[in-house]
Amino acid sequence: MTYWILCYTLSSKYIVMRTVYFLICLSIFFSSCNSKKSAPKSNIEIVKTYYNALNNKDINALSNILADSVLQKEIDYKMPFDKATYLELCKWDMALDANYKIISMAEVDGGVKAKITKIGKRLQFLHERPTIAEDFFEFENDKIRTLGATKFIVFDEKTFLKNRKKLTTFVDNHHPELNGFLYDQTPKGAAKYLKAIELFEAQK
Repeated sequence: MTYWILCYTLSSKYIVMRTVYFLICLSIFFSSCNSKKSAPKSNIEIVKTYYNALNNKDINALSNILADSVLQKEIDYKMPFDKATYLELCKWDMALDANYKIISMAEVDGGVKAKITKIGKRLQFLHERPTIAEDFFEFENDKIRTLGATKFIVFDEKTFLKNRKKLTTFVDNHHPELNGFLYDQTPKGAAKYLKAIELFEAQK
């Protein structure tokens, strides 16, 4: 009897130890998973997410990486936005089917410099080919706080302004109901912009 009691006791201890070991391993595994999930993205990853969100028209992904207030800086132009207003501007960009491609990125002076190409229905009409620019991003608490183009590498201002003038003159003369499309940077304004281009090209 003593033998069987001893065997049972040892077996029970073995099961308990094996269970404790299993629970410890499980705890380490989930702790590792959680640490990976909570690890902050690098600034370069945040910028990649920004352009991917614009391309994919993912307004929620964009909202998650923007600070509550955003400063847009483009050459000598500066414009502050609250997050909701900036997201509305992004919806306008998305509605125009803007598409961004990253040529290169690097961390510079605490921020990220990105060389990108941009094209879309609006730019294809106005500029006739992709633009290339250097954008610069600054961050606050792992969110984008400041962004904008610091340099335009490929931008044909003459062609851009010529085609814009043709379009606005056409709208003024033939479709005044679309007036204001040029400065209405909302999804509704984008729809008017695309309609103006469609009607202009249909007359050819």
